[in-house]
Amino acid sequence: MRFPESSKSTYEFVTDNENKNTMLKTVGHEKLLQTFLKTKQENRELHNIPAFELDNHLAVFVMRIKQKNGSDYEPVTLRSILGSFERILNMSKYGISVVHGHEFTQTRQCLNTKYKVSKQAGKGSRPKTSDEITAT
Repeated sequence: MRFPESSKSTYEFVTDNENKNTMLKTVGHEKLLQTFLKTKQENRELHNIPAFELDNHLAVFVMRIKQKNGSDYEPVTLRSILGSFERILNMSKYGISVVHGHEFTQTRQCLNTKYKVSKQAGKGSRPKTSDEITAT
């Protein structure tokens, strides 16, 4: 078996073949978080923040984040935002999962509470149905 030489690193291979929309969302979510962290005088890159501090920052971020028009995000969007943070930390070999690691319990508790509050407010439970077509 023969393996041709390649000048690409494994990182370049993965990022070149990643879904572009996913990457755009991830970059957008990272900018949202960086803006929030600046309000907390936190200037370190995500992967340089110890897990216990990052958990606190992310929990407060999840609790306070709003859309530009002031309304709450849909619960599924909040989960997507945390998924973006997971991707960012994985790329920098952080070693701890935001989604599954016990170090981020506070973040997940805030997300679950936000889910409940959103559901009570009628978000996240609307069926995606189209309007009936009527003859005129």
